[in-house]
Amino acid sequence: MKKIALTLLTIVLLVLAFGVYSFSHVVRFVFIDFLDFNKIDGNIYISETLPEQASQKTIQLIESSKNRITEYYGKPEAQPIIIVVDTGQEAKNYGLHSGTPGTLYFAPWQSYLVLDYQDIGIDVTSHELVHAEIVHRLGYLKRQQEIPTWFDEGAALQVDLRPNYTKITQISQNEYQRVTSLDSPDKFWSSDKAQNIQNYQSSKVAVTQFFQDHPSLSLYGMLQMINDGKTFKQIINGE
Repeated sequence: MKKIALTLLTIVLLVLAFGVYSFSHVVRFVFIDFLDFNKIDGNIYISETLPEQASQKTIQLIESSKNRITEYYGKPEAQPIIIVVDTGQEAKNYGLHSGTPGTLYFAPWQSYLVLDYQDIGIDVTSHELVHAEIVHRLGYLKRQQEIPTWFDEGAALQVDLRPNYTKITQISQNEYQRVTSLDSPDKFWSSDKAQNIQNYQSSKVAVTQFFQDHPSLSLYGMLQMINDGKTFKQIINGE
């Protein structure tokens, strides 16, 4: 009996150890106040390894990004924890993969926007803040249950003007059906970089077309409808 209990305990400890290793950036998010970051403007944390001007540059960037969102969707309300890291190992420690300038992580208790100081700009920041806005307005569970990946990315791309994602302005009906079937991260992203770019491009056009075809709807209005009890599918299908 003791041997079985010891074996079970070993398995539990291994699982916990693997979990902490796999999600070590989440642990760092939770303890960000005790790590090597300077806290500015309430919810922004700047790596201590970055130059003095990083703080002001970041504040201006966040303000410009929120202004862009306001012009397109309306004033944002989300207040994610924003963590600005230095390039290299620190970026990896906080969940940024190589070549990724920024990403949003959201947990049931809080959203965290991680930005690589050396590679960020208004497009990336605006994009990720739209993701944060969707989570904020719906909450963690409804965001997970209701918002398909193609729409989440397409909505964020409306304020993202990077050339890679603005090369096409129209897609065929077949392509519309294909991209709107990519309702989960594992369907939307693959190991094929070119395919991923196409998915981004098509999702952007699909969301643009949807709002053009439904001028009475807005992003914030749709999110409120979901909060009021409608499903995303009902809204998309005009029910």
